[in-house]
Amino acid sequence: MKQFSILALLAVFAAGLQANPAPSPAPSASSASPAPVLAPIPPADLASIQAALPAKATAVPKHPRKVLLFWRTEGFVHASIPYGVEALKQLGQKTGAYTSVSSADMAMFDPETLKQFDAVVFINSTQLKFENPVYRKALLDFVASGKGVVGIHAASDNFPTWPEGQALMGGVFHGHPWHAEDIVAVKLDDPAHPINKGFNNQGFRLQEEIYQITGPYGREKQHELLSLDMSKKENQRSDKDLVRTDGDFPISWVKKEGAGRVFYTSLGHNPDIYFVPQILQHYLDGIQYALGDLRVDDRPTAVLKIQPTAVLAPDGSNETLQTDAKVREQVKASGEASLKDLPKYNYGDSTEALFNVLEAIRKGTPDTRSEFGARLAALLQDPSTTAAARQTICRWLGWMGGGQAVPVLAKIAESASNAPNDDAGYAIRALATIPVKAADKSLIDLLASGSEDRQLAVMSAIRIRGTAAALPQLAKIAATKSPALSAAAFQTMASFRSAASLNAILNVEVQAGNSALQNAAVINAASGLLARGSVLSGEAEKRLAVISGSDASYAQRLSALRVLLSAHLPVGDKNAVTLLKNEDYRLRDGAAKALAELATPEQLEAISWNGSTDAFAVLLRSLTQRADPSFLPLFKGALGNTDENVRLAAIAAIAASGDPKGLDLLLPLLSDPAAPVAGAARNAILEMKGSGINERLLILESSSTPALAGDLLSLLAARQEHKAIDQAIQAFNSGDPALQSAGYKALSLLATGGDLSKCLPLLNKIKGSDSDDFQKVLVRVAILDPHPFDAAHQIATSFDQAGEEGKGILVRVLARFEVKEAIAKLTQILASPDPELRKQVIRALASERNTSSLTLLPLAALGQNETEKILALQGYIDTIRELPGFNDDQKVALYKIAWKFAIRNEEKEEIRSALSQFGGNAAARDFLKETDPKAQTAPQLPAGNATPTHAN
Repeated sequence: MKQFSILALLAVFAAGLQANPAPSPAPSASSASPAPVLAPIPPADLASIQAALPAKATAVPKHPRKVLLFWRTEGFVHASIPYGVEALKQLGQKTGAYTSVSSADMAMFDPETLKQFDAVVFINSTQLKFENPVYRKALLDFVASGKGVVGIHAASDNFPTWPEGQALMGGVFHGHPWHAEDIVAVKLDDPAHPINKGFNNQGFRLQEEIYQITGPYGREKQHELLSLDMSKKENQRSDKDLVRTDGDFPISWVKKEGAGRVFYTSLGHNPDIYFVPQILQHYLDGIQYALGDLRVDDRPTAVLKIQPTAVLAPDGSNETLQTDAKVREQVKASGEASLKDLPKYNYGDSTEALFNVLEAIRKGTPDTRSEFGARLAALLQDPSTTAAARQTICRWLGWMGGGQAVPVLAKIAESASNAPNDDAGYAIRALATIPVKAADKSLIDLLASGSEDRQLAVMSAIRIRGTAAALPQLAKIAATKSPALSAAAFQTMASFRSAASLNAILNVEVQAGNSALQNAAVINAASGLLARGSVLSGEAEKRLAVISGSDASYAQRLSALRVLLSAHLPVGDKNAVTLLKNEDYRLRDGAAKALAELATPEQLEAISWNGSTDAFAVLLRSLTQRADPSFLPLFKGALGNTDENVRLAAIAAIAASGDPKGLDLLLPLLSDPAAPVAGAARNAILEMKGSGINERLLILESSSTPALAGDLLSLLAARQEHKAIDQAIQAFNSGDPALQSAGYKALSLLATGGDLSKCLPLLNKIKGSDSDDFQKVLVRVAILDPHPFDAAHQIATSFDQAGEEGKGILVRVLARFEVKEAIAKLTQILASPDPELRKQVIRALASERNTSSLTLLPLAALGQNETEKILALQGYIDTIRELPGFNDDQKVALYKIAWKFAIRNEEKEEIRSALSQFGGNAAARDFLKETDPKAQTAPQLPAGNATPTHAN
């Protein structure tokens, strides 16, 4: 066959080759552990869910959507989980917004499994640790890629050890001052927002547990939709119940996360939330936003130039979204009918009567609550009421009772003057939470007498209520001999966090052996007072100074010292210095840590650390947590310390500061690589974070001595600062051997797509063992170049100007390309008169085994040089065998082409052996039969001189 006809055949065949993509593996069912079973939902409740479902989706899905409903709990288990899962499942089914899969199996977050979904909905999942880093990355990548996450109620109580997960959700649960039985007033922060459309531009009331949100939450980070209407009295709570001081208690929000979206709402604790049409509409619209089908304004609320005008909850209304007046009357009638059975209740009996009465209270008006409260109080006094019923009534009165219940509860609590029975304990706990002043007086009266157990229970109730009027009585009890009573009295007084309570604690004349209890109370009360922004009295200062310098326990001494340092009192500095030199390492280290956390730079610089090197090192290591650049002068002084541990700790603290000025302190330490701290300084520079670090290193590198410039280049390269590539090239061209080496190493680490034009001019300067490394650099920058055709053209053009060693490098680079510019240049080189250059092309193509190898190796096999023919054909056969993506028919056709170039029996046998692997292919069977040596009539030629006897 003529050469041009064979090449034409190859060109036509190669043009038709298409790699067959491998199918994506299905998720392994065996990798998922069996999920727990959801509790069944009563038929009546299922009907209530179905009746509340919206008729259709707000937005038409852009394509079929699939949602993961994830309800795993590693903490509190909400009884409403089955309701939420069922409601959201039916929500997607009825509206066509999505299909869903529900699971509690962490294996769903395997990347291959997770990618099938468009959004993940965390339904009352709690305390998920997400310890598997693969799962963590999969979820973050899932959202960042453009998909969605939805959080329902306890979804903000997840990821306790994973800050990125908390930031993803947008906030962290911090208690619920508004309990499940409470009716709360809710305002629309953005009434016109599409996700709020179900509320018809009206604030509302709801019976629901509402979370207090802290952590990464902020209106500068997310777009607020709903929050508590704090102008309404039913939402007010005491300061001791709240950690937020800004009055902002969010309920629902949306936020962008990379290319993805997050919707969260804390609504979802009570099962009947899922019976409310407005709430299900809110869920649906939030989920459609997370899926990317509903476009909404998700800019953070704080950045909006025009702030939405919130719509508050209506005044004077007791209506909730869960019930209307008719339903409430029905519930009230059922509760009244069950009151007659309540007094006979015993533990283990049916709870139907209890449920009916409780529903009447929960869903009733204030008048209904007052009416039922009076009737329950009467049942408490009825001798025929069982103990189980009395205890149940006490629990209910604790959260809903009014003034009429207080005398009854107080009488029950007082009835056991020597040792409280169960009823007395329940009554005292009820008095702790009834929101009327009469309860305070009753508890103070109960405190004056009774058994020790009862007094302890009453003090616990007083602590809960914050009854400061009990201070005189508590002071008397604190002075008693009983350690248990004294400790409880001191703890209760300290919990008030007031100047009056601290003064009362200081004035107690304690019995022998109880001074440690008083010390603890002084420390706690003073700490609480400072936390509220108040100042300490002189007497408190003196007592704390005595405690920190006394023979008290080391824990109390250090706690007292921390309070003094928090108040920035001079005696605190003085006592700290004394403790730094104490023989007890716990006191030394504790004082150092306290100073590191609480002292100012000026305070620390004024301390003489002579003889306290161990404590100094502890302090410096502790200061890494503050990451405060204002301590740099202290760190600078520590670098001159003769103790190596101090110097190492100072280096770590400088790195943690993140201040570019810290580089000026660390760089001189690199001058002696053998010095013990040189390696620590280098690692510290590598780990430094903060803006401006790399920019400072670049400036310093450009103005440093060759030796230091080489070190800085090495650091910049290790920090992956791409801007240093120009300086690396300058160093490579500098003429200084050490700097050249550093420049070349930096170039090897930094060069990437777009740098080809900077790297090619260096080609002829690469010598010896560096050529392999430089080839890898060129391959990387060429493959990553955003314009591969231009890159191949640049390399082909540079080939003619390259020296012998450079040509060898470029040949290997061109062989990696599978574009026509590279193939054209390699074809030209194969026609070169230089046999060594031709062999380099053949070896490179045989090594790469890509589609360029399939195209060009047959051309080399047509050459005149027998060695080149053998090398080319062997490379061609190896390429056919190992190149992925071709089906059997395609590979058989390629082997038949290889046969045409086989000049030795060895290659022919190798081809026949390869074809024998395709036993089920008709073309392979026919070819093997046709080329069977036993069927040949002509005598066999010696190996190496065989010629094809057939043209197939």
